[in-house]
Amino acid sequence: MAARFVVWHALLALEERLGAGFAAATPRLLAALELFLSGQTCSAEWQKFSPDTETLEAFVGRAVDHIRDAGRVHFTGSDSALADFDQALGVQLGRISCAACCEVGSLPADKICRGGEYTDLETLDRGGLCLKELRDLFAQCRALASAWHKVPWPKDPVLDVVIQWEDPVSGFGEYFADGVTRRDEQSITIELRLNHLRFDVSSYLALFYVLLHELVAHGFTPPQHGSPSPESQFDEGWMDYVVSLLIEALDRNDQGLVPSGSGIGHLRRRLDAAKRYHLERHNVLGRQADRITRSRAYGRKLACLTLDLFRRLSATPEADFVKFSLELNRAPIDWREKNQFVNALALMLPPEGVLTPWDNFDGQQLVVEYLRHGDLGKFMNDVRRNVTSGA
Repeated sequence: MAARFVVWHALLALEERLGAGFAAATPRLLAALELFLSGQTCSAEWQKFSPDTETLEAFVGRAVDHIRDAGRVHFTGSDSALADFDQALGVQLGRISCAACCEVGSLPADKICRGGEYTDLETLDRGGLCLKELRDLFAQCRALASAWHKVPWPKDPVLDVVIQWEDPVSGFGEYFADGVTRRDEQSITIELRLNHLRFDVSSYLALFYVLLHELVAHGFTPPQHGSPSPESQFDEGWMDYVVSLLIEALDRNDQGLVPSGSGIGHLRRRLDAAKRYHLERHNVLGRQADRITRSRAYGRKLACLTLDLFRRLSATPEADFVKFSLELNRAPIDWREKNQFVNALALMLPPEGVLTPWDNFDGQQLVVEYLRHGDLGKFMNDVRRNVTSGA
């Protein structure tokens, strides 16, 4: 995994200024890296090294040397561009220092990573430098989520990176990385799950979306919210649509929704991956579509219809809809009650595709009043009362 990060970061750092010849060679370089990591290249030489003796730093160094050689074979561009690639690999490799890692983590030298699944985990948990970019991305996403919610964190979230070794039976389209939020009385933990066998550069870029979803949709929910079902229409459908709106706002640099100083490395590629991952997550026609997917997609649809209403009634519809959704997300009520509320709200909207005038339906006046007074509790009670009375 560390070798992948080194090569990916070097390629991403240079892709905007390298020529088409290098872009064409990139898939071959990535394939060469995976071949090396699987032990199928130079098998006689491979067997000289033992995971019990070779450090992570030395192993990654050999992987980088292999990619440098592959670059000279596959790259057809200028010598200066190839030199830039060599230099970028060197910069990334220089960030991996086993001695410095153990020193930072206050770990003795015998804790240097040597390929032992359980012993290496201790080093990673204490702050492994090979995952520094992931922790930096987590910190940036955490700052974005905090700026959007505009309230203090209930508990300071921490990141836990979990490497999964089994062959995955499913994924979201081309992406084999996911997250889950765990909380107890002391902490909120964002568990990032990376599948060792299928984790590639597309999945790596999509981690921006995975982290934003966990932090925005789950990081601020109160204890009364409980642990929602994976098929919760509000938590996994409606709120995921809110995250997609925030990602779109980042893409167009919407000053009303984008906090200042939110620079994210490789933002263009991360935004593209985020949009694709979001759509795959709600793809009811995909090969992985099931009841959970359909329930999430329905929650997303409810959010889309409600935003359409806000667009007809508000001068700043996206900002008002996001504010409303985030406040509902933080409301001290059970997740099932939030599901019931967004479904009740949808009952007051004109049926999709019906040419009912938008100034002639039940819910408009309630939404107008909410936009004026901003009282979520009153709005929820009014919606419930309207639906119950059959008005």
